[in-house]
Amino acid sequence: MLYPAISLTSAQAFLVERRIENGLRNVEPDVEERTCGESAERAVDFLRVGLELFNATFNQRLSSVSARNRDQLEGQLSPVLYTALIGLPAGVLSDRDFWRYLALCEMFDFVVWRDGDDGALPANGSFGASGSRLHTDTVPMRMFNRGSLALRYASQLGLEPNFELAEFSGSEMWKSHIWRTLNWQAPLLVGAIFEADKRDDFKVQKYQLRADKSQELLREFVKRLKKQRSNLIFESLSREDCEQLVSEQLNQSIQFVQRRQALEDNQAGR
Repeated sequence: MLYPAISLTSAQAFLVERRIENGLRNVEPDVEERTCGESAERAVDFLRVGLELFNATFNQRLSSVSARNRDQLEGQLSPVLYTALIGLPAGVLSDRDFWRYLALCEMFDFVVWRDGDDGALPANGSFGASGSRLHTDTVPMRMFNRGSLALRYASQLGLEPNFELAEFSGSEMWKSHIWRTLNWQAPLLVGAIFEADKRDDFKVQKYQLRADKSQELLREFVKRLKKQRSNLIFESLSREDCEQLVSEQLNQSIQFVQRRQALEDNQAGR
């Protein structure tokens, strides 16, 4: 089968020109066709239909979603994108340049809306163009992984396939707690984190902490959880074990931040 791709060099050149032109001139990226040995005509047709549904849904909901709720719409659209892509051959899904094509051609408007500020182009990483390797800031890939994670979570709980976990909203939570750590490899742990967030367990106001301590609490929790990985195999933990681990590390983090705040208040004479 033939599939589209954009090389890193072409992607970076396109973004440079796009930033210079500032959208005033119609600039197109250099797309090439590549060959995958597997036959997947039905999967390609399904991909086209899925991408059309993705963009139609995005455009339909765009006017009703505020900038503060961008992660919510990303979560709702992740299953649509995952379903459209999962039937493609592994050779296509493992090609980094295919993901760059998705970000720069099929999903360009969404990527700009999702990661950009007031219509400005976001960093190259959002398009998979910051380096030879893709990472968790590459919008199409992180959405695909979000859908995959949700299905694995449902499977490990013995539930019918569903994408409910993907729809948990919280941009900072996904970035700091999931994608930028190895926690995404343990779906039950991710579920326990989001269940705690759903109960407002990360709200600093519950613990007589100042609002400016919110990020500090998140960072401390992530740091303590990361230390536990050296002693525990998160992927082997049960749901109950994950819930206990999250509770213990969060309580310790809260106590640490409370002591820090008390010290700061004492020094400031509050």
